Amino acid sequence: MELLLPLEGLRSPALDAFFMAVTQLGGESALLAAVLLLYWCVDKRAGLHLALIYFVSGLFGQLLKLCFLVPRPFVLDARLQPVKEALPTATGYSFPSGHAAAAGSLAVGLGAWLKRRWVWVLALLYALLVGFSRLYLGVHSLRDVLCGLVLAALAARLVTALEGAPNGERWIFRLGLCGAALLCAFALLRSTLGVPPEMTADALKTAGAAFGLLLGWRAERRFVRFEAAAPPLAQALKLLSGLLIAVGLKEGLAALLGAASPFMALGYAVLVFYLVAGHPFFFQKAMEKAKKAKG
Repeated sequence: MELLLPLEGLRSPALDAFFMAVTQLGGESALLAAVLLLYWCVDKRAGLHLALIYFVSGLFGQLLKLCFLVPRPFVLDARLQPVKEALPTATGYSFPSGHAAAAGSLAVGLGAWLKRRWVWVLALLYALLVGFSRLYLGVHSLRDVLCGLVLAALAARLVTALEGAPNGERWIFRLGLCGAALLCAFALLRSTLGVPPEMTADALKTAGAAFGLLLGWRAERRFVRFEAAAPPLAQALKLLSGLLIAVGLKEGLAALLGAASPFMALGYAVLVFYLVAGHPFFFQKAMEKAKKAKG
């Protein structure tokens, strides 16, 4: 509170709008778009590496949230008033910060891929700015943000170490499935012990998305084997159509099942499986048909 309350005193409409825009860059939609752009259109392996870091940090983060059940700082201290527009981004428990973990994951993933000092500097500034935006908006404490950034760094180290180990991909697949199953079971157990469904919803979505990522990864490796390279127009169509389908599926699932439904775990598994394996498969088939028609 010694930090958050003075920050509240510095607020203005212009700064509120700026930090809301910054915080959205660490949100689920922005991270998903960045991962899919890299995976579908630029470098499939680098995109998958980034996705694994993102979901590993997410699994650990959601597990910690349900272990400690730390309320948001504005719940703990009524003196703090969060920026109202930021409240929809403050779902679930406070510790650790999912936005900071997501931004940190993107930062270390891009830095490791491009291996340029200036990229690392910009990536670090981006992650710190997203983390600071959560403090400014009054929806996280400094402890939440720092732990989120540390989780991203640890997830990156773990994924990189496993990828370089003998049978590393097999270990990632097995450990990832076990981690997602553990998080899903723990979230359901917490619900039976009195934790409100809306407070376990993010954990179930994360577990389901991790299942979808891992199973989609295995399916793509065995049956699809798409190439990220394509003509510019095809890349634009691939990305635009995929993002529109992703948004449509996500909104449709929320409307059909309810945002706090435990069945959202299954919905997110299907969604991410489609994005990892299904969309590349259908787009590749469409490109092959177009080439045959031309020929």
